[in-house]
Amino acid sequence: MIGGKDEVRCAIVDSGVQRELSGNNIFGGITFKRSEAGIEIIENEYQDENGHGSMVYRTLAQTDTEFYIVKVLNESNQGNSLTLCEALKWLLNIEVKLIVICISTNNLEMGQEYEKLINKLSIQGKILFASWTNNGRDTLSYPAILKNVSRSFVEVCFNIKLFNGFTPVSYASSTDISLLDSGFSALS
Repeated sequence: MIGGKDEVRCAIVDSGVQRELSGNNIFGGITFKRSEAGIEIIENEYQDENGHGSMVYRTLAQTDTEFYIVKVLNESNQGNSLTLCEALKWLLNIEVKLIVICISTNNLEMGQEYEKLINKLSIQGKILFASWTNNGRDTLSYPAILKNVSRSFVEVCFNIKLFNGFTPVSYASSTDISLLDSGFSALS
């Protein structure tokens, strides 16, 4: 049992979720964005302004999973490596079993920070998925390149299936899976 329920709790790190899509299976959410003052954190706010995070949510929401929504991308699907790191730090204190990060970055300067945070999350028993950059699999892509991160949407669905009996073929089209697997780049 996780969080007092039989359901798996999953964090989706992306562009948020459209409020009209969210049901009673979202147990919280937060927005991280860069401002002139630094990283701004807005609790209980995760409205999707471009649809990518909502697509990820719709694909996974067919399960008995509860979701925590972490918004790090803006309306142009752009983010920042520092906001992604802050979001990962935040997730150290959120009770989730699975973390789906459908974004990536090629910012090599943050590689050690990503590795440190991913290792801490993994030690907590959290299962992490991250998509590769849209530039192709021959490009370094953080955090997907790290050893404690699954890089396949099928692996994500398999991990949910282990907990909830979810069969991904029943719910996700091949278009959804390819979009999730390629992700959108988080610009640094």
